[in-house]
Amino acid sequence: MKAKNKLKDPFPIETLNRINLGHADGHRDNNIENVFIKTRSIDQFCLDKHSIVVGSFGSGKSTLFKLLKNKSDLIGDFENEIIVPIEEQIQFEELRKIAGQYFSGVSSRVLYQLIWKFQIVRAISSHVSSLEDFPCSKDEVQVRDFLYQIGGDVDVSLTQVMRNLLSTISFKIKAKISSTPIEIEAGKEVHQKKQTVEINLDKIISSLERSLKGREVKSALVIIDKLDKFVTHEDYKTQREFIESLLEVEDDLQSVGFIRFKIFLRSDLHDRLNLSSLGPDKVADNTLVLKWSSSEIQSFIAKRLFCALCETDAWETQQIAESIDLTETELRWYERVLATRKKEGVFYNFAILWRKLFGKKRSISLFETFDKSIISLLFEKKLKHKNSKGEEVGIDCHEFFSTHFLDGNNSCTPRQVLIFLKKLIAETAHYYTENPDLNVHTRRVSVGWGWEIFSSDLVYSSYIQAKEDYIKHVAKLDEKWTSSFNDFLTKIKNKNSFYYKWVSQNVNFPEKDMEAGFLAFLQVIGFFETIESNRDIKKRKYKIPILYKEA
Repeated sequence: MKAKNKLKDPFPIETLNRINLGHADGHRDNNIENVFIKTRSIDQFCLDKHSIVVGSFGSGKSTLFKLLKNKSDLIGDFENEIIVPIEEQIQFEELRKIAGQYFSGVSSRVLYQLIWKFQIVRAISSHVSSLEDFPCSKDEVQVRDFLYQIGGDVDVSLTQVMRNLLSTISFKIKAKISSTPIEIEAGKEVHQKKQTVEINLDKIISSLERSLKGREVKSALVIIDKLDKFVTHEDYKTQREFIESLLEVEDDLQSVGFIRFKIFLRSDLHDRLNLSSLGPDKVADNTLVLKWSSSEIQSFIAKRLFCALCETDAWETQQIAESIDLTETELRWYERVLATRKKEGVFYNFAILWRKLFGKKRSISLFETFDKSIISLLFEKKLKHKNSKGEEVGIDCHEFFSTHFLDGNNSCTPRQVLIFLKKLIAETAHYYTENPDLNVHTRRVSVGWGWEIFSSDLVYSSYIQAKEDYIKHVAKLDEKWTSSFNDFLTKIKNKNSFYYKWVSQNVNFPEKDMEAGFLAFLQVIGFFETIESNRDIKKRKYKIPILYKEA
């Protein structure tokens, strides 16, 4: 289909201030359903073969969590499942006081495992108690009694539940942790208590299993996100123990067929874990890493801008479809048959045979063409870029998005791109407000007709602003390294490579022997890109990737 100019001329500048690109935090983004991109990683997620989902900041973990919580059909069928979200942040300071007062003889790892199992059983029980006609069996009466014993209000924090229990009664809590039976009697001055209550978590799990089976519920899917906030401000040892304990409980509960998990974990926290007790190979097989390809990132950009501009009435789908050249991607007769007819009958089978014998493979899909066209009609074809010599040169807009948002782990996330897009919209709106006499008229572009409203200068300025935000985010990522990282930034100037000796001689640290940990931290979060690898971190060489490099 040849392109015809059907776009509004000039571009309706007043719509820029009304553009809503959504929220960078998936939990707060109310636009997810409309702009969802089904990446290759998400296709793997939908196969439901992994319990642990790992991704860097802004890779889409919270988006998947929210879609699961809402039982969205975008990522699967949850008709016969109950979704049990666990979002509470543990108050570690309060937990330490409780542990010292009531669990002084229990190791921190066993205590954390017990807490996780208790919290999971409590959350599932609370969810089951909200089902229709509860309690409707002896098993559900046991679940009700358990909730009554511990204080069934799910809005009460876990530490408050434990303190209320321990300060009023003596109780025995029984559970199997990593196949080892554990029995702990707790309560202040246990022997003086008149009432002792026994809580057997495994019996409650059995009651829950029979309850759900009786209700024809296939499983309880426990979803856990924001683990980084669970352990914020804690030392690495506590972070590791708490998260490793959760993974050990998840592994332990795999034998319970009706409890399934989706645990969303930040990649830098995952990389610090010691998984030897679980078996690293087994954990790796159960782990999905969220990644975005360059074409998927461009789809994200195109879809966000497309939907946002549709909502402001800047354009309509039909106008765009007629204004771009889709000659190379028009559906062939057999493709139309395969797309529209029932998957049966003589004509359908003939279309399959024709495609097999004579069908030409497309070099690019219709959707990929459409995505690239959206970018081409909005962005100037050549964008400003500094080469390795520091010279300003032009770079194709699609190549710009494929290369300029990669961190040191060769990873790009939607959040990084969204931060940039919001800067770009604000910068563009401000520019045309300051220059009201300027109009943006339609023009011939590589894909047909467009405006190229996002000029090279506006893109470059917005990219610089976004970089500043990215670096500020790194500085706040872990307060252990904040002062040293800020000092590092003042020393790097135009330096191109970094190594242990230079960091040791030039960067100030609050304590001795922190240099190797600092380098490892910057490498894991993607601020450093390894250019010379070595098993000994003191012999590695790094550079700053384009995402963080001074432009």
